[in-house]
Amino acid sequence: MERHLIKTVNLQNGKLYEIIGGDRFLLANCDVQLEIYEERYNVPVLGGCGVKKQKVQLSICDNLDATRPIDVESLNNVQGFNIQAEYRRNDGVFETMRFYNITPLDIELGGKWVFEVKRKSKYLRHFTEM
Repeated sequence: MERHLIKTVNLQNGKLYEIIGGDRFLLANCDVQLEIYEERYNVPVLGGCGVKKQKVQLSICDNLDATRPIDVESLNNVQGFNIQAEYRRNDGVFETMRFYNITPLDIELGGKWVFEVKRKSKYLRHFTEM
C-alpha cells in the first residue's frame, strides 16, 4: 500500500467534544488540521490493477485548550468524540464543519491528537475539487 497526502486544510475555532453516557460535553477548544489521504493498493488478481481509497484525518496539535484536566483515567469513560470547526471559504464566509463519531488514531496527552473520519465525509469531495 502506498499512502499519499492529497490536501491539508487548516480549520479555525475548533471544539472537541467527548461523548459520555450519550451526552456531549465540550472537552477542549482547538484549531484543527484536516488532511485528506489517498491510499493506493495493488491487486494482483485484477492483473496488477490499482485500487484507490481516500481517507480523512483530523489533527489537533499543541494548541489544545482543555476545559478540564485530561488524563488516561478520564479518557477511559469517553465513548466517542465529535469535532466542530470553521473553514474560511474563498469568498470570505466562514462555514461550520461537523465531524461525528470520529475514531482516535493517536492521542498524546499534552501533544498531538489524531482522529480518523470513518464515514465518507461530505467535505471530502469539496476539498479534493479545490
